[in-house]
Amino acid sequence: MQRAELLRRYEALDKLLVVNGFPPTSPWWKARIETFLSSGRRRWVLEVGRRGGKSSTLCRLGVVVALFGEWSVPPGDTAVVAIVSVAREEAAQRIVTIEAILNAIGVRFEKKGSEILLPERRVKFSVRTCSTTGTIGFTSVMIWADEAAHWQSADDYANPAREVMANLRPTMATQPTAFEVMCSAPWDKENYHYELMRAGVTDAQVADHAATWEANPTISEAQTHDLEPDPKEWARAYAAIPSETTQSDWFSLALDRAMAEPRCVE
Repeated sequence: MQRAELLRRYEALDKLLVVNGFPPTSPWWKARIETFLSSGRRRWVLEVGRRGGKSSTLCRLGVVVALFGEWSVPPGDTAVVAIVSVAREEAAQRIVTIEAILNAIGVRFEKKGSEILLPERRVKFSVRTCSTTGTIGFTSVMIWADEAAHWQSADDYANPAREVMANLRPTMATQPTAFEVMCSAPWDKENYHYELMRAGVTDAQVADHAATWEANPTISEAQTHDLEPDPKEWARAYAAIPSETTQSDWFSLALDRAMAEPRCVE
């Protein structure tokens, strides 16, 4: 019942935002939100092409959870909608969108740096970087792992998504209605986001895939080819097809490089 109410609230918010000049949520996103919320699962993994409406849609979902979710925190605690990204500056753009949504619907809030607090609900939207040290010590009611396929560790440039998400999930432990969303355009086939996507729909998660033009029909497939003429780059960025990595395709890459070099004469 609680998630059915969230869906109703999302639809009402979407209509109000359209009146205020925001674009409507696309049919693909509406259908996928309904499927996920009705599933009762606590993980939603999405692989969506660039400009596919990921940020716009998930900012709205985060606002709905903050305003209408049936979570509860004890006195002295503040619930958190955590937005986790590879860079604080990038995730801060989500805060700008959330601020615009709250202004459009007339909800009072307090903005402090990269956080937005809703004092009447004792909940805040908080930007976190994708590190194991920055993802502990709070109570989450929603976790949004933003562009997780592109995360990098500051130490060795490896993708730390598996370790970061393992640190984040305990922050939902006291909130039975909390859930995580791991949404990203793809990168390669050697990261945690790819692994979860390939697992598909399970008892623990819902997984969805869409090319840019499927998730956002205001952009045509032809337009994406105009934007990116290189077939490999286009496939990854817009068709949402992960690339082979140097590690997994090292032989063919090395062979191509060797064939391109001038022949050695002894």
